[in-house]
Amino acid sequence: MSHTELYAKYHRLRSQYRILKRQENKAIRDGVPTQAFRNGLKVISDELKPIQRAVLRIEANKPLGND
Repeated sequence: MSHTELYAKYHRLRSQYRILKRQENKAIRDGVPTQAFRNGLKVISDELKPIQRAVLRIEANKPLGND
């Protein structure tokens, strides 16, 4: 997977996670059961972790831009 594809997937998953988290918080406020939200967040989180590690590794290996 290229760096571009990796970043795109990372940002898409982060966006999905944030949207689902907002929906979960709204459901909590409305008194709705939230187990389905937690299950969805767990699935996204499990998929996101290795991608996030790879992105951080790429960022750590980039030269500083202020040379």
